[in-house]
Amino acid sequence: MKHIDGIKKTAMKQLEYPFAQWLERAEALKPALHRWETPAAWLIEVHPDAAAWQDAAVRRLSPLPEALARMRFRKGDVLVVEFTETAVGRLHFRLRTADNYGDSPAWLRLTLAELPAEVLHRDDAYTGVLNPAWLPEEIIHVDDLPCEVRLPRRYSCRYLRIEVLGSPGEIIFSEISITSESSLPEALPASPPELSPPEREIDRICLRSIRNCMQTIPEDGAKRDRRLWIGDLRIANLLVHCTNHRYEFIERALYLLAGTATDGDILGCAFELPTPRAGCRMHDYALLFSVVLEEYSRFTDHATGVGNALFGIAAEQFHRAAQRWFVGDLARIPAGSWDFFIDHDSRLEKDAAFQALAVFSLQALLRLGAALGRPEDELRPLREWRDRWSTAARLHYYDPAAGVAVCHGQVSYASNAWMILAGILTPAEGQTALRKLEAMPEALHPRTPYLLFTLMEACALCGDQARLQELLLECWGGMLRRGADVCWEVYAPEEPFFSPYRDFRLNSACHVWSAGAAWFLRMGRPQQADDGR
Repeated sequence: MKHIDGIKKTAMKQLEYPFAQWLERAEALKPALHRWETPAAWLIEVHPDAAAWQDAAVRRLSPLPEALARMRFRKGDVLVVEFTETAVGRLHFRLRTADNYGDSPAWLRLTLAELPAEVLHRDDAYTGVLNPAWLPEEIIHVDDLPCEVRLPRRYSCRYLRIEVLGSPGEIIFSEISITSESSLPEALPASPPELSPPEREIDRICLRSIRNCMQTIPEDGAKRDRRLWIGDLRIANLLVHCTNHRYEFIERALYLLAGTATDGDILGCAFELPTPRAGCRMHDYALLFSVVLEEYSRFTDHATGVGNALFGIAAEQFHRAAQRWFVGDLARIPAGSWDFFIDHDSRLEKDAAFQALAVFSLQALLRLGAALGRPEDELRPLREWRDRWSTAARLHYYDPAAGVAVCHGQVSYASNAWMILAGILTPAEGQTALRKLEAMPEALHPRTPYLLFTLMEACALCGDQARLQELLLECWGGMLRRGADVCWEVYAPEEPFFSPYRDFRLNSACHVWSAGAAWFLRMGRPQQADDGR
């Protein structure tokens, strides 16, 4: 009863949080956008090819400006072009009639694609579970030719297909370009000179991804969602630290997430527009907020004050988690719940991974509390939960005979990676577990580069640099070999059309949570700070 009363008191305190001031601080930190032109460079065709990624290959036919000068289009004609790189911004082009006599509108269908297969399969029946309005297509009328056409909506795009649905005679396209937008400048930071050529290319696609997604908030993906997710924010914070040091972007994001808390709950994500508001619940992300807060504060030497300002609401998430998701000292995720992420895999048993993530996040918050000199009565319950949950997880999930963590009979990389990161397994036990997993074909592998980043962190903590490098080259090197110039949200080489949204066209091909390889390339083995004991 004493425990429950304490939680009730904590819940009442949330009314005192200065949500409005936090949002005002976030608004004051809103960055200006840089803009530059990314031109269409090649006339191409996209054709079926069983040897290509997603069975779609690009053939470059000729440089674009010269080709367009010779081309004329009528109803039924199609133009397909490729930009110099994946760009995030607003499309514009010039359009005129060949005889300078336009007596009716031009009617155009535009498909703006990140990957070639989106062009090839544009007319397939939609099978997804998300709003099909995310499909990157426009049908427009252009009334007065000659003119410059500018789309008001922002897109993430490497390929553009224009189908002429109707035209006033022959029409001519020219000056096709995207005005790219980002809160970071166009030029990417130089890669560390000691990197090998493949590593430099991986570093480059990671940095282009983070640049493209750094809008007025660190968006998860520039194509779809376009919101602030805590999991992606952690990767963005690490990359800011090892590249441009634009920490104000992360501070703004932390205040937005805290300022949009709902009844004291930090949700998994937040929207910025039209006004800041909370998104959907994601309970593992709510706990990871403390990790981002601690890492940001440590990176900035605690100079901004955001650590002290948000410590209380960060700690409250654990009080609520203890009440809602723990039975005794073991996490129990409700069956069929979508509010715990860990990875995009409906088969995954998540209790062990969530509990270890909670311990990992508590350790981060305790480090922050110790660095800030927070009072002992504030830290004591956090320390007790960390110790009890860690002990319970080891007793319940670790099978010393098998040498791996097992969650409800299931062996997964997710459970083992988080148990290693939380220190529930020692580095030696973690290294053994990672080796054992390789020999277990039944073990569930990561489905996203997000969980793969966690696995690579676990490898680094165990001192297994060889396996870390292998994973890096398998995933990000694999994307490169398949034509990527940014980092894809999902990458399953054995299942090219895998989509958590049940239609691959909704997958993002430029995603922050997939850009984390640059952290390992630039920082080497991550340093574990004191855990606040």
